[in-house]
Amino acid sequence: MFTSVLAAITFPNVIIGLIGIAGGVWLIIKAFWLNHHLLFLAWVENKWGPGTGTNFYQFCGAGVCVFSLFVMLGYIDVAGAAFGNANINNNSPQTQQAVPVPNNGTKTRIAE
Repeated sequence: MFTSVLAAITFPNVIIGLIGIAGGVWLIIKAFWLNHHLLFLAWVENKWGPGTGTNFYQFCGAGVCVFSLFVMLGYIDVAGAAFGNANINNNSPQTQQAVPVPNNGTKTRIAE
């Protein structure tokens, strides 16, 4: 498993991950300013109380940081999917087989 993760680490994914982590940290730091100057989340503060709009921005920033960490480590391939170089593994050990439904000639089965 560890070698497959190392094979998925690419330079564009590392750059995208670092930019995403920087954006998530910026979102966490500027949460108060965003909530009070740019886009006030009134529906969040009405539902969960005063001050939770800022907390919502901070949670979103933390989510962006975690997602970007997975991108940077190669668990999520954003650069390959964006530029059409995604490695799709079709060598799955589980294959689907079509199994015919036995018909004894006595009833018409709907699921055939």
